[in-house]
Amino acid sequence: MTGKTVGRPVTGEILRAWRKRDRQYRYALRFPFVHPDTGERDTAYIVLGLETEGWNEPLARQRLDECLEEARAGVYRPPAPKVPVGDRDPKFHVYSSSWLAEKRPELSRGAYADYRNLLVNHLLPYFSEDFLTEINHDRIKGFRTNRLEVSRKLHDAKQAGVPLTTINRRGRRVRKRLFGARQINASIKLLGRIMASAIKSESYDVDRQHARDPEFRVKRKRPDARRHLEADEVVDLLAGALELDNPVSPATIERARLARQLRDEERMQWALVGKALDCAPTQAMWLYRRQPHPFPPRSLRSAIAMLTLAGGRNQEIAARIWEQVDFSHHRLVVPTSKSRPREIEMSPFLVEEMMLYLHSLPTPPTSRDLVLATRDGRPRSRNNLNANVLGPVVQRANERRLARGAAPLPPRITPQTLRRSFVTMSAQRGKSLSWIVYQVGHSTYTTTLRYYQEATATETLPHIAQCLDVLFAPRPVVGLDQFDQLVAMHDLEHFIGTIAESRVSRPAPDFESPDLARPALALAS
Repeated sequence: MTGKTVGRPVTGEILRAWRKRDRQYRYALRFPFVHPDTGERDTAYIVLGLETEGWNEPLARQRLDECLEEARAGVYRPPAPKVPVGDRDPKFHVYSSSWLAEKRPELSRGAYADYRNLLVNHLLPYFSEDFLTEINHDRIKGFRTNRLEVSRKLHDAKQAGVPLTTINRRGRRVRKRLFGARQINASIKLLGRIMASAIKSESYDVDRQHARDPEFRVKRKRPDARRHLEADEVVDLLAGALELDNPVSPATIERARLARQLRDEERMQWALVGKALDCAPTQAMWLYRRQPHPFPPRSLRSAIAMLTLAGGRNQEIAARIWEQVDFSHHRLVVPTSKSRPREIEMSPFLVEEMMLYLHSLPTPPTSRDLVLATRDGRPRSRNNLNANVLGPVVQRANERRLARGAAPLPPRITPQTLRRSFVTMSAQRGKSLSWIVYQVGHSTYTTTLRYYQEATATETLPHIAQCLDVLFAPRPVVGLDQFDQLVAMHDLEHFIGTIAESRVSRPAPDFESPDLARPALALAS
């Protein structure tokens, strides 16, 4: 999170408890904090010690001030439980928590969140009270069977239209998360790493590794649908996102158009207009004056454009700040990555999208503000992107496609789907493999070819080729204002024909002109 902390100031208290048995006070601290890795709100309770151990009111106040300073900065982490000295067979909960705390400094934020999720939601509910020596072949096999049964229940309940729910830490009823073979395999792999650490330390009685048996690996289900989007489907995603960005919904825009048609062309009275629209005459008058926002904030559209046309990982895209968007060189700077720091090349289409998004913001952002932020200024998580960005945009894009008789989008579209789409469309445009590997941040060609690039030959179709020209051409072939108007007509053939004409008739814009360089100049100032 960037900027100032929003909300009430963080305050805490010193707890002083009288002990009758040795007639002295015990000091402890209690204060609220936000976990820096998960964003969850929690309350820390820290036992300091006794008076005979040197603790008093001034020292407790000094320690509380230090903790509150870390909590206000958003970097406080509660101390992890430590394995008691001399305990050669601790419980799994104690040892795994201590192991994760030791690994935390060398893990990225995303890796730590994944490890914590696997521990809290998968391993600890089953192995929490087990001693390390009790985790044998049969226990791990039972864990695997249990996870498969729970996964099947969750998927069957969702298919039946009655998803299972639970109560979260805030007391709200939420849907249980689905999981499958990937999470089960990752949980067993993490269990193997934890047990291997206990064996290597020679401080515990564990002497055999059971979790790395190939028998425990769960076979992943082969996808039953296409795992990438074609170029025309990306166009529909972008157009649907822009419609949702508008504060006036598409349904209201259509009803307003009908109200003006009935009133102006058919000369109907307001009472008859309201009856035709199934609303009161006053609401019909309101609809008559309702117009779409001329230049709405393009937050959803910019998120879809960056996820689809930049090629970065979802968390790489979500963590970018404005000073890392290099408009003058058409690059997106990613200083930290799984493989290496890199500068992602942005197509002219994506550059114009980001410029329009920057100018559509109600207040000019600072250079340290997040590009794609939630309402409270936090980076969008993977779940936030799925639920609040891709979910509604995919639904609207499907409505657009069904309205003109086109096939719906493939099921289960995630940020990873858009990343595969970028790799596939880049290959269709004739980009070299080395360029694609660098863009997506892979360390080897094998990963790109085996898991990301999909076999397709749709670039031979005229409308797909023209859509690829719009999205990936080295110089713009059609202005974004014209692009939106044409796509909104639900007439793809007319859209493609106009693009073909514009490739010859329309001069490419000068990206060094003052108008287009204005976002970069604003950030520099």
